[in-house]
Amino acid sequence: MKGLKKFTANMIMGANVASIILMLLVGYSDHLNPQEHPILSCLGLTFPIFLAINFGFLAFWAVFSLKKVVVPILGFMICYSPVRSYFPLNVSSSESVDLKVVTYNVAGYSADEKGVRGGGLEGALGYVSKQKDADIICLQEVTLLAKEKEPFLSTFPYIESYYLKASGSAVALLSKYPIISHESVCYDNEDFVSIAYTLNVKGKPFMVINSHLATAGLSSEDRHDFNSMVHGDKKTEVAREESKRLLVKLGEQNVVRSRQVRSLVQFLKRHTDIPILLCGDFNDSPISYSRYSIGRHLTDCFRETGNGLGWTFWRDAIRVRIDYIFCSSHLTPLSCKVDNSVNSSDHYPMICGLKMGGNAQK
Repeated sequence: MKGLKKFTANMIMGANVASIILMLLVGYSDHLNPQEHPILSCLGLTFPIFLAINFGFLAFWAVFSLKKVVVPILGFMICYSPVRSYFPLNVSSSESVDLKVVTYNVAGYSADEKGVRGGGLEGALGYVSKQKDADIICLQEVTLLAKEKEPFLSTFPYIESYYLKASGSAVALLSKYPIISHESVCYDNEDFVSIAYTLNVKGKPFMVINSHLATAGLSSEDRHDFNSMVHGDKKTEVAREESKRLLVKLGEQNVVRSRQVRSLVQFLKRHTDIPILLCGDFNDSPISYSRYSIGRHLTDCFRETGNGLGWTFWRDAIRVRIDYIFCSSHLTPLSCKVDNSVNSSDHYPMICGLKMGGNAQK
């Protein structure tokens, strides 16, 4: 019996070590260029699975062999960087905020195609109208006609929208500071865009880039199939084929998004002399080439000051953080959170408080 217990413990320990190795490999898959490794670049989507498995081993050893908890703890330490990107834990700052920023994809004012949830236009814009203490609001998949802008002008006297030819929706900036100029970061897909606005903030130039990058490319049917697989409603062989098909689609869109990210990074490199805020819907998870590439040049505000998973997207069985606020080293993020109190879209707003000046860590 003693030998059997020892054998079982060794098997479980082996499984724990194997899960840590896989977590490490998956955690650093964000370094892979999707153009060279389109399928492998999707591995980051599985990172929470290995994160949860290692937490499970931690709980198991804490109950049955306390001294062995060192193994999953070492696993978290080895995978510190990706774990911090996916599930950051930070101490809140007591410093006063100089700038409050909100980014929110209103998804055309509809939570889903059936309109089952969400408050529509009234709910989304009603939420925005309550953010009176915000200085800058970046919106994606929005329409702001003259009559829709009017209620905001008393709080945000400077409003600009950029409409996309293909979809007819827009990215919009609401600002308490004068907008001096704007320019677009050119992408080969006219459905998506990044617009760089130069503002006059207390007499100095300040850039805000409102981005909406290429989606995962999944149709309503694809999302339904994924939801069915998650809930075990499909046979094993069918689920396997569906998984392969979805992976190919995700990989193809990763390639498209990687080109957009490289254009965005080149743009950032040309504007290192002024403070930059980069906000928006990046349609990519915290363990992705997109977040990693931009994070090499700007600070991911949620990673540095937020807490927990910070899901900003919810639909069917998909829960993930794909909306971000980044800042240059001219700014220091003090707080960042996801407001899941509003469900007028399939995205939640992200809110960040920043301090002017300082050397924010990337």
